[in-house]
Amino acid sequence: MLDAMRKQTGSLIVKIFIGVLALSFAVWGIEDVFLGEQDPTVAEVGGTSIRASALQNEYGRALESLRAATGGQIDAEQARAFGIVNRALDGLITRTIVTREVRELGLFTPDAAVAEAIVSNPTFQDDAGTFNRLIYQSVLNQNRLGEIEYEELVREQLSQEQLILSMASGLSVPDAAVDALRRYREERRVATVAVVTPDDVEEAPTPDDAAITAFYEENEASFMAPEYRRITYITLKPADLLDEVEVDEALVREEYDFQLDSYTVPHRRDVDRLVFGTEDEAATAIERLMSGDDFYAVGLELAGQSESDIDLGVLVREDLPTEDVAEAIFALDVGRISAPIETPFGWYVVRINDDMPGRVTPFEEVADDIRGELKIVQASDAVYELGNRLEDERAGGATFVEAAGALGIAVTTIDAVSLAGLKPDGEPATDLPPIQEFLTTAFASEPDVETDLIETDGNITYALRVDGVTPPALRPLEDIREDVIAAWQRNWREDQAKALAESIANRVAEGEDLTTVASEDDIAVVNSEAFARDGRDLAVAAGPNFVEAVFALSPGEATEAIISGSGRYAIAVLDEIVPADAEQAEDMRNQIRLQMQRGVRNDVEAAFGDALRRKYGVKINQSLIDNLFDVGAPRS
Repeated sequence: MLDAMRKQTGSLIVKIFIGVLALSFAVWGIEDVFLGEQDPTVAEVGGTSIRASALQNEYGRALESLRAATGGQIDAEQARAFGIVNRALDGLITRTIVTREVRELGLFTPDAAVAEAIVSNPTFQDDAGTFNRLIYQSVLNQNRLGEIEYEELVREQLSQEQLILSMASGLSVPDAAVDALRRYREERRVATVAVVTPDDVEEAPTPDDAAITAFYEENEASFMAPEYRRITYITLKPADLLDEVEVDEALVREEYDFQLDSYTVPHRRDVDRLVFGTEDEAATAIERLMSGDDFYAVGLELAGQSESDIDLGVLVREDLPTEDVAEAIFALDVGRISAPIETPFGWYVVRINDDMPGRVTPFEEVADDIRGELKIVQASDAVYELGNRLEDERAGGATFVEAAGALGIAVTTIDAVSLAGLKPDGEPATDLPPIQEFLTTAFASEPDVETDLIETDGNITYALRVDGVTPPALRPLEDIREDVIAAWQRNWREDQAKALAESIANRVAEGEDLTTVASEDDIAVVNSEAFARDGRDLAVAAGPNFVEAVFALSPGEATEAIISGSGRYAIAVLDEIVPADAEQAEDMRNQIRLQMQRGVRNDVEAAFGDALRRKYGVKINQSLIDNLFDVGAPRS
């Protein structure tokens, strides 16, 4: 089946560097392909085992996603406290029971749908968005998967989706619920708003020594040096091996021949076309055209065709309905009107506006590009093989540093670096590898424990060891005295801004006019446009708490001074409540209905999952799971 896909591929602008690990393997539960007899069962679903490696990999992915979402400010212990392990296991169980149900119901996805899913997967496409078999095979090889195995995994996933979609079809929500939610969401408010910031108060004084010391001692957490780690690591990068790769010229020529379609610009013609039901009608139109009538005017009058119907634009032979039609159109001279042409869709009368001959880019013009692309692919394969050799050395008892030395792989040590990538002097560490998650991995690792080889974007593989940890420590006051003074002054001005905002809010609450009171201290006042519950169209940056407070008011009432950022405080008086716009009701109603249907569908799917759990039975080896995740984060 995939041989047919190969015929559809275009250029070999290789994207193996991007997204090799971004397959939907996480969704398809592909870990089971790699299981061995020594991989214990953490859960059993109706006789189907979920292995420890599957759970560890699922957990590892969830942890990386969480770190990415929090800027790396979370460690493995915190993630486990958040229930990431339980959620990872729950996802695996759900996928397993749905697969069991799919098989019991006899749902089957045909080959054509499997092929379409693979061809349209961006992971297997080149820069032109075309399925590329070379990329496809390389990705599968690196994940130790055969084509048949992978196709069956895709088939299974598509069958699961078929089951879920059939279950969710036909869901609806009551119109009354949709309208009620629409009115609530689209109701707006008009308010008079004043915002007080630290810039609205006087300059801060210089604190004396006692104030500086007291502030330093009260805010020690703000003056801590971060944790630093000493890290030793190796990287295996395709770029490092490019000079060692020699590409056989016969392979370059073979690849050129394989890609020939992508280097070929076909013969094209700019065509106008009229369509008639009979040959006589077409002949009448030709008589009019030969007498000098305008082509578009004849089409409109005799065939009822608009200019956009007539102007077909630039076509290649394959765009035309039959080879006979293509032959007739491509044989016609530029500027000439054709005789009536019989087609499956009626009788054509065509005019050729322009002719653009085809061209094949010579091998010599693209040979260097193809050679470079093949070098990248071969260098990526070489990285994979070198990684295997390094792991063989480690399996024999060598550390990764010893193994790297035996194989000529460079070893780098960073003496001290923070999670933010800074050295103790505050300068960026320049000896970090080009790996986005490198530091989050290092700061989640236990000291003196080597990681396994880890694959990442760009087909880069790395391993690291934390050789030492310098815990966070309070910076000496004498070293950061100026920073402490600046922080004290910033805090002083924020306190003054808060006091001023509260004074304005109190006076307004007693009946004074907000604009008048604010003007006494040169505080700008904004008369807002009508704004929504999510803050849309609010002319000031005031935050969700402020918006919520305004929506709780009746006209004429005022808010308290509401913090809306660092040292920023907002006060508002509600001027008007604006009902939802009836003219936009239908569009908004449709959007809300879709959102509510999505929520109902999620509820139905959850209930379906619970029913399947009861049907097939789920056994969980909690003691094994506790042991697996008791010390350190699992390796992925």
